[in-house]
Amino acid sequence: MAQRKIVWTKTAEDSFKEILEYYLMVTGNEKLGISLTEKINKQIINVKSFTLLGKITQFSNIRVIIHPPYEIFYHISENKLIIELIWDSRRNPDDLKKLLRY
Repeated sequence: MAQRKIVWTKTAEDSFKEILEYYLMVTGNEKLGISLTEKINKQIINVKSFTLLGKITQFSNIRVIIHPPYEIFYHISENKLIIELIWDSRRNPDDLKKLLRY
């Protein structure tokens, strides 16, 4: 079987960008954003190898891997690992439901 390609949705890209911009605004330290990016990417690589690693969610076909306080929502297809959203779990959960309408 061919390796799955990692694909980020626009929602995932935007949500992670917001998180990184917030860290930079609050701390002024780019290294924190780089460190977080490395940690999130490491989790995604783990999921790519072990696609059922994440918990099943209330959203159809979407799983979540938790890297506190962040949650990586994804789903898998035959040849893709699709990152749906990077979520800061300290945010309002009602906003999460609006972003993941499945």
